[in-house]
Amino acid sequence: MSPLELAGAFAQIVGLICNFISIRKDRSNDYNEFIEWIKEHHKEINDLINRNSSLADEIKVILNQDRSIILSKLEERDNLLASISISLREIGGLAKAVKPGVELSEQSISILKQLVKSNGSKILLEDRVKNRIASLLLLDGSGDIEIQEEKFLKDDLDRLVEVGLLRHDLNDRGYNIYILTRNASNFIESLQ
Repeated sequence: MSPLELAGAFAQIVGLICNFISIRKDRSNDYNEFIEWIKEHHKEINDLINRNSSLADEIKVILNQDRSIILSKLEERDNLLASISISLREIGGLAKAVKPGVELSEQSISILKQLVKSNGSKILLEDRVKNRIASLLLLDGSGDIEIQEEKFLKDDLDRLVEVGLLRHDLNDRGYNIYILTRNASNFIESLQ
């Protein structure tokens, strides 16, 4: 399978698991019943599952989890995919139409672009000094991180952590540190 076909198959399988769990409401999420349901509606996915024992095992693991947890995690994945897709010129309109309100702000994307361009991986949020504007201090790499909307800085950083584009940590003095993820670097590359 090509990378595009694999990505499509993954998205389709996740969507089918979500649909299966949703329509069953209070009933158990039995793997064999899932496979029977797949056979009826999606022969190509059934064939893929039958050829890949690791895939079958992972589906069993998912179906054995609590229904509300699975649906919550799938909703998070859906929002993450939509928030990243909105920034892509080719499919952004579709993502925005399907999932309005999950997009990343211009400032969020700008912070990631500047961090990637700096060849750095860590920034420190300086926001505890009285009567001083919050700022981001680059802990490695070169250059500065410019902020356009200081009042939304913390919100934007939290959103980037939420969607897995930054990781959050605290330094030994309790200041917030944000760390670039590989997903963020790949995401910024996809925008160019």
